[in-house]
Amino acid sequence: MYREFIDEFVLSPSMRQYLKTVDLSVEQITQLIYFSPVLLQQKKQAFYRLRDLAEKNQDEILKKECHRYISNMEEALSYLRVNGIISVESNIADEMMNEADSHFEGVFDTCSEAMNFVDRHAKKEGTDPYGRIWYILKKWIKNDDGEYYDACSYVVADDEIYYAELDNTPNGEKREDSIDYCDGMNLNLPVPFQVGDLLYVNGFPYAIAFPMLILTVGDNRSCCSVRALSKTADDTWYIGSVKHGRVGYFSFPTVSPLYTATIWRGNMGIGDEILKEVQEYIGSDPKRGQQFCEDFLGYELSEKELENIVKE
Repeated sequence: MYREFIDEFVLSPSMRQYLKTVDLSVEQITQLIYFSPVLLQQKKQAFYRLRDLAEKNQDEILKKECHRYISNMEEALSYLRVNGIISVESNIADEMMNEADSHFEGVFDTCSEAMNFVDRHAKKEGTDPYGRIWYILKKWIKNDDGEYYDACSYVVADDEIYYAELDNTPNGEKREDSIDYCDGMNLNLPVPFQVGDLLYVNGFPYAIAFPMLILTVGDNRSCCSVRALSKTADDTWYIGSVKHGRVGYFSFPTVSPLYTATIWRGNMGIGDEILKEVQEYIGSDPKRGQQFCEDFLGYELSEKELENIVKE
């Protein structure tokens, strides 16, 4: 029923093909669309189509969820057209950083002025194949007392808005109806991957791409069933929950790796070759993968320690 949305918002060919064969819940399909690293306007349009589908099928639960997401996005986008100011923060990350290097860049009167600055700033910083740059724009509006409050935040990359989050009410209280875009790192979807699969993940818009090795799949339903081995920004290796986004160099914020995880069959990059050795050590044996997790979950392992483990 959701094939067109899976095609549009899941970038991984393996995940796209597999998800079309399973029944997704209302929560799964709405989160899949909303947290996808795809333009916000595109997601808004998709939710209108999904709402039409819900009305056609008389699915009141899906219809209600669509309304919730549409309301958030429409309100967030409307703030860009009202009077106020916009602050801009740049965020730069690379493979040596687990959190972005953030800098306040300035305040602008309009969205157009802020986006023009972002375009100039990104071009000035240049394109680094080992880095990523993205921006947080905040819309500040005056309340009845003439005080500015942060009404909404926007994640901008490549001169486009990918996420938005309603921040505060006019009296400065956190919006209870807000949808936190950082929740996108937690996406509980079933996966087609097996123990021993070596995957490549694109960390856009927050982080660079990275490889990971699947160690456990478990029942493929619970949020912590799928675990993988990947490298930290400190050049060590650790085991993390894939469905919670606890993999890769970057810790926060991040997008679920399930959107882009793709089977990797090429040569590994410099410093990542040890994953091939661990892959050969684990094979496709769920018991060996589970034992590896039980022995080393919670540890940060050096390349030398991994080499010693696979030689045992």
